[in-house]
Amino acid sequence: MKKLLLTFLIVFMGVSQSRADETSLLTGIYTTVEREYVDTVNVGDFAILTLKSLNTLDKRIHVADDGSRLTLYAGGRVAKVAPKPENGNDIAAWVRLTQDFIAAACKMSPALERRDFEIVDRLMIDALPKLDRSSVYYSGFAPEKKARTKLSRAYTDRMIDDVLYIRLAAFNKYTGENIRRTLRENPDFSGVILDLRGNPGGLLSEAVEISGLFMDEGSVIASTRGRNDDSNKYYMAKGGDVLNDKPLVVLVDGQTASSAEVMAAALQEQGRAKLVGTGTFGKGTVQKLIPLENDSAMALTDAYFYTPSEHKIDQTGIQPDVCLSGRDETADVRRILSLRFDNCPAENRQGAEIDVEAALALLRKNM
Repeated sequence: MKKLLLTFLIVFMGVSQSRADETSLLTGIYTTVEREYVDTVNVGDFAILTLKSLNTLDKRIHVADDGSRLTLYAGGRVAKVAPKPENGNDIAAWVRLTQDFIAAACKMSPALERRDFEIVDRLMIDALPKLDRSSVYYSGFAPEKKARTKLSRAYTDRMIDDVLYIRLAAFNKYTGENIRRTLRENPDFSGVILDLRGNPGGLLSEAVEISGLFMDEGSVIASTRGRNDDSNKYYMAKGGDVLNDKPLVVLVDGQTASSAEVMAAALQEQGRAKLVGTGTFGKGTVQKLIPLENDSAMALTDAYFYTPSEHKIDQTGIQPDVCLSGRDETADVRRILSLRFDNCPAENRQGAEIDVEAALALLRKNM
């Protein structure tokens, strides 16, 4: 009898501690999203996103929202119904509701009942990117956490006659050093083509530094704005134009994103470069890495990027000066340079040689 009672107490205490840990983690996540996210967030809306992510753990589980209440379905049968908290930002109430639905789902699903994983972590990995495409949840147990800051060292350069061609596939800690080396080794160039096609971004500090290499000291490169004061910043060029005003053309496409868009927009709007290619991706957000108590972390969007002319990059992207959308290798480059357009749809142009030819033609026209 004593052994049975001891076993019960151990199991009960374990469940209670697990529930308390879950409460603390969910409270921390919901509070952080409400306080730090770039736009005002109704906690209830994010909690519903979280609960709907139960379906990613077991396809038999569904959560439906009819406006005033939530319903949990397991294999098509109603497993739980509960009214929503009246206050959409009552964090404690939404935490309790989230936990109650998780517990009910676990009773109805053998896969969830085993709990051989951290269920809140798994839900957040799916739910946070649904808040916006740039926010990410890194579980303390997930292998991607170790690799999240890793970027490939992608840099190439070559001379095309008297024009220096530099391709940046990402911004990392070597990018600025590589550009300076290339400029030292090739001093007799007459112009530069900077290829940012397919560049997803990377280190903002490097993108800002490299932008400043081609601009007058003190020129505005970009600004960021968010809900909190520490999200509002201006980024300025330092040091002056290392090209001594030689012509510069930047290649962009639909996969040019984030800090690569920041750089392209700054060079274009400050009159330092012409852009050739297509509309860019439109990822103009800044993420703040926020550690959580269970060794997990959130990369939560807390600000938007703005160009020197106060154009918001996110969801809109940057338009080029010369549009190559839909152009194949047989297109007449000289005619392309003369065409006007209202909109240049984003398109993946990596490897298209006509883009380089168009950049060369534009450079020579401006020499």
